[in-house]
Amino acid sequence: PDIVVHRLLAAAMEYEDVDDVAERFRLLSTEACGEVAEHCNSRKLAAKYAQERSQHMFLCKYLERHVVITTALVRQVGASYLVAYVPEFGFEIKIHLDKQRHVCARQIGAVKGKSHSTAVEISIKLREEAVEAMRVIDRLSELDRAAYKSATKHSRGLRGRCLNTSEAQERAIDEVYDTIERKLLELPITLQVMDSVQVILCVQRESRVKYEIHGHLLVKTPGDV
Repeated sequence: PDIVVHRLLAAAMEYEDVDDVAERFRLLSTEACGEVAEHCNSRKLAAKYAQERSQHMFLCKYLERHVVITTALVRQVGASYLVAYVPEFGFEIKIHLDKQRHVCARQIGAVKGKSHSTAVEISIKLREEAVEAMRVIDRLSELDRAAYKSATKHSRGLRGRCLNTSEAQERAIDEVYDTIERKLLELPITLQVMDSVQVILCVQRESRVKYEIHGHLLVKTPGDV
């Protein structure tokens, strides 16, 4: 399209009569030029979309093989989730609090029937069953069968530096712990828009070709409960 426009401008500056211009430069009709420009723009947008999706796919494949810890800024507070902007990568992610074991969230300031964006805060705390599990986690051998089964079920994800992290994620946290320790959340806590949080970027595969990036909120495992 740029070439067509430049040639039209050059022709317009040299000739005053439209017919002379068309004859001299053998220009296409207005309709034909419109079709060419539309086709070029369509191809350009398709190429841009393919580039963006390819970059997204590459990043998702990378995140599947590497643990990436980064900073996110809360942009929106939902009933049981956060929408946050990741400055390092320049995109937004969703942090599903209802899918993170051991924590429960309560939205504050929301008005029924209005957008979640009207909510100003979200309160996050440790679940009661997790609190009980932490109290007996060091003396499991003393418990009866039923209590032992319940305690081991609810103590999963309570032994690392952060809640609900895998061994690979814990190793990555150990490598940067001195840098991020002061930035990690400690429960109970209340978050609001523009608060900064530490997250692990995770990938969810929704289909053979569709991947979604979301955030795992890094919360310090409580010491004494």
